[in-house]
Amino acid sequence: MTLADILKRLREATEGSHTLDEELAVALGLVPTGPEWKKTAVGTWHKNLRLDESGARYDACFQPGRYTDSLDAAIALVERMLPDRESIKLLEDAGRWFCEIRVYVPCHFVKFTAGEEGCPAPTLALLIALLEALSDKGEPKP
Repeated sequence: MTLADILKRLREATEGSHTLDEELAVALGLVPTGPEWKKTAVGTWHKNLRLDESGARYDACFQPGRYTDSLDAAIALVERMLPDRESIKLLEDAGRWFCEIRVYVPCHFVKFTAGEEGCPAPTLALLIALLEALSDKGEPKP
C-alpha cells in the first residue's frame, strides 16, 4: 500500500483502527524487514533470536504504535518522520479537527494541512498533514 493509498484511507476514516495503524507503519517503513521477521495474526512482528550459553531463547518483537487513536503516538510519529518541522498546530471547530504542520525548506517555510473539511479526530488530522508533508516536493505554498 502506498502513502497515497493510506492518505485516502485516513481522509475517509471516522475513527482510528489497528488495521490503519499497521498499514501506516508498513507504508512508512517502520516495520522490520527480513526473512527472520514473521508477522503474527495480531499485527505484531516477531523475530526469534539465538540461544545463549544457558539455553535460554530470546525473542524480539515490533508492534506498530496506536497512531490513529493516541495523540501522543501520532505526535511522536511526526517528530520521528519530520525532525525539521517548525511547528504543529491543531485546531477544533464545531467538532471537526484541523492540522497545520510547518516545515522549513531552505529559503522558505512550507505548510501542510489536513484539508478544508477537517477530520472527526485530532489524530487523523495530524496524520493526514504528516503524509501530505512526506509526499510533497517542498514547493512554496501560500
